[in-house]
Amino acid sequence: MCRSRPRKYETITAAHPWHEACHIKGANSEAVGTLSGALRKNKAEATRMNANRLRRNVGAAMVLVAAGVLIGSSNGAWAETIVDDAALTDPNQTDNWLAYGRDHSEQRFSPLTQITADNVGKLGLTWSLPLPEDGALVATPLVVDGIMYFTGSYSKTRAVDTKTGKLIWEYDPETLKHAGDRARMMWSWSRGATFYKGKVIIATADGRLIALDSKTGLPIWTTQTFDPSIPLHITGAPKAFRDLVLIGNGGSEQGGGRGFITAYHVETGKEAWKFYIVPGNPADGFEDEAQKMAAETWTGEWWKLGGGGQTWNGVTYDAEYDQILVGTGNGGPWNHKIRSPEGGDNLFLSSIVALDATSGKYKWHYQTTPGDTWDYTSTMDIVLVDLELTEGEGKKRSSCMHRRMGSST
Repeated sequence: MCRSRPRKYETITAAHPWHEACHIKGANSEAVGTLSGALRKNKAEATRMNANRLRRNVGAAMVLVAAGVLIGSSNGAWAETIVDDAALTDPNQTDNWLAYGRDHSEQRFSPLTQITADNVGKLGLTWSLPLPEDGALVATPLVVDGIMYFTGSYSKTRAVDTKTGKLIWEYDPETLKHAGDRARMMWSWSRGATFYKGKVIIATADGRLIALDSKTGLPIWTTQTFDPSIPLHITGAPKAFRDLVLIGNGGSEQGGGRGFITAYHVETGKEAWKFYIVPGNPADGFEDEAQKMAAETWTGEWWKLGGGGQTWNGVTYDAEYDQILVGTGNGGPWNHKIRSPEGGDNLFLSSIVALDATSGKYKWHYQTTPGDTWDYTSTMDIVLVDLELTEGEGKKRSSCMHRRMGSST
């Protein structure tokens, strides 16, 4: 089991801040008014509207729902929230949606209560923002002090005033221009950005990590996270913690080689540490004891094929134990008999791997699919919770929940 900081365990029922600012129709104006007015009075939440109905209503517009966030104070002035680890580990903060999973736990649970099953049907459209050039809007929007930050197709990034729908700034990383011919094996979508100490940090499909000034959208630094000659790509959202930002990549199916995940300094973009998911050629020596241990679970000359294990999603920071939980990908190639002809578990493919957050050193692992040959990867999200694992035990244990691809575990 994974470990997490103690927290109240609740059923996840609240809405997610996704697509479209709304107002409540047919309600007493003094008690509710527009949704933004209700938020100013009560720090209330909106909810995600039915996506299909919205598409019929607004066509190519992106609908932005500000759910569970403080839109703005009554005098129009917004506070300056410092988005650091203290804020990201606080499950009770309700003014913002600060991270991919709302906070470091990745629970995506909002404690706000104004929007209920009884009144959710009264939500209606207040504004919409047309985004005709975007074909893939899969990112989790972040909301900080009434400003929504989100990525669209090929990581084009925008800041929007959630009260008015006004576009504040837009940054285009020109992903296709940088990708060149590699664009043929890349996905257009981005799962989002990370916000940390005044920076909006995005990753591009062609492998760049870019820190933007949250107020202006201007780039502060850019780092190339992998060799552009290797068929790798990025679709995942970066993860910021402890003044570091972590990013993996995908590409096992395209011959992306040896999987790895890398941490960079938020302030400078310089590399802090790197952890390899599969071992390299034993003749070249191993980076650490974890790689030596992993090599004992492989056979043949796997390093000539790379091994795979790319970490394109599923990264969680556990603040209590100061560790990073990494969900790893499938083997490259898929066929176990080709990459490891005499068998073996093939660590650390299709596993949850715990790394020390400061050094990136191996702590422990749990392999969900030993000897994976079916693409049963462990790259889905990892959620930190407190659970009573033994009935009648009377205490909750720090745990994690994770779904392996291809199963319901």
